Amino acid sequence: MHKYQESNQPEILQIMPKKKGINVFVLLFLVLIVAAILTYIIPAGEYTRVMENGRSLVKPGTFELESSSPVDLFGFLTAIPKGMEEAAEIIFYVFKSSC
Repeated sequence: MHKYQESNQPEILQIMPKKKGINVFVLLFLVLIVAAILTYIIPAGEYTRVMENGRSLVKPGTFELESSSPVDLFGFLTAIPKGMEEAAEIIFYVFKSSC
């Protein structure tokens, strides 16, 4: 008797092992690494903005390069704690409303 055939599930489910997905924290860490690396690759700059009907709009063709400030190791390691500190009110509200 096969070791997976002891349950009452259909045979196809008994043979196939469970798939494990990637951990959420590993995925977030990988996204953070990619974003930090992209600060060295993508040039820094901004478009000129104009106010029109009470809205701030981007003026096409006005992109200007600025001095680049890529993320260093300290900035990379402190990004999550700083983000949590800046979003503390929202985090508290979400936890409070879930009770």
